[in-house]
Amino acid sequence: MAEISLGDAIGSGFGLIRRRPLAVLIWGGLQTAFLLGFFALMAPMYEMMFTQMAGQAATGAPATPNPALLANVMQFQGLSILLQFVGLFVNAVLYCAVFRAVIHPDRNRFASMRLGMTELLVFVLVFGELIIFSIALILIALVIGLVIGLLSTLHVAAITTLVGLALGILVLWGLIYVAVRLSAVGPMMVDDGKVHLLDAWALTKGRAGQMFLMGLCVFVILFVMVIVVEIVIVALFMGVGFTAFSAGGSQAAASLFKQNPAMLLSKLLPVMIFAGVLAVPIYGATLAIMGAPWARAYLDLRHNPAEAF
Repeated sequence: MAEISLGDAIGSGFGLIRRRPLAVLIWGGLQTAFLLGFFALMAPMYEMMFTQMAGQAATGAPATPNPALLANVMQFQGLSILLQFVGLFVNAVLYCAVFRAVIHPDRNRFASMRLGMTELLVFVLVFGELIIFSIALILIALVIGLVIGLLSTLHVAAITTLVGLALGILVLWGLIYVAVRLSAVGPMMVDDGKVHLLDAWALTKGRAGQMFLMGLCVFVILFVMVIVVEIVIVALFMGVGFTAFSAGGSQAAASLFKQNPAMLLSKLLPVMIFAGVLAVPIYGATLAIMGAPWARAYLDLRHNPAEAF
């Protein structure tokens, strides 16, 4: 039976960073550019809504529906949903690039990124899976709520708590199991450009435990990275805050955030540029560390497809 080399799979992201640093920076730059674009498009709408709410509060007007404010909120929500679709497609392109860099290292033009049917299909499948999982969670939550409600009428609080906890753990385990069994879909599609839902389910048969352990290790690694990065960022911003306190005291620091949003944005622009530059390698490394292990695990299983099926 083909086996997954857990050590090689978990470390494959770091190996990819070492071999393809420029591609990793390009991936991180694309994701950072999208997030900056998202902020640039949404910031004026945020400013408009906050200005309208502040004006309404300043006049002491009663809390009645404001047609202009409601229109801006609806426009804000519509644009936000549209940008989330774009973000999902950008992520599909980036993860396909990570898979391709591992599965087909010779196809390294344009940082292994493509805009083709494979990326579109991955986007559609991920979107479909999100809808199915959301509907499943709602239905499961209704069933669990009904069971707990019936048990609560019997006035057995301890049993109700235990049953609710057990059902929650069972649902979580089921969702993780399905996600792990289908985790090879993306790498398989990048490999040959075909949809492989049933094939991916068959390929991962008997390996769910290994793949779950691999995903857990990757999660722990990323969690530690996030903690370290947050410590560094907090230390930097504390340094900026200390400078503000020493320069003008706490009143100067507080008055900074009472200014006009446009003026505040201009003053914080250097910090935002620094954060954007710092985000590029962080996002790129995160994509490589999260995506590469699943492609490497697929390669390990693909080496003996006869036994895998």
